[in-house]
Amino acid sequence: MDAPSRKLISDEQSIVATEQHFRALVTATSDMIYRMSADWLVMLQLDGRGFLPSTNVPNTDWIAQYIHPLDKKKL
Repeated sequence: MDAPSRKLISDEQSIVATEQHFRALVTATSDMIYRMSADWLVMLQLDGRGFLPSTNVPNTDWIAQYIHPLDKKKL
């Protein structure tokens, strides 16, 4: 096996290990995980972890849906 192939395998193994560590962290916490657009206008994904309904559907109305009215002033 040549050096570039070994490097590619090593990189792939590092990515797998990193993903496993992240998954273990997420599983061990009670935090919700969400993904937003770069401008924060669209919630792209939400893993509600049983506290809120999870969704993979982009949501432009996330502020009205998830943020308490008294907290909206802080956004």
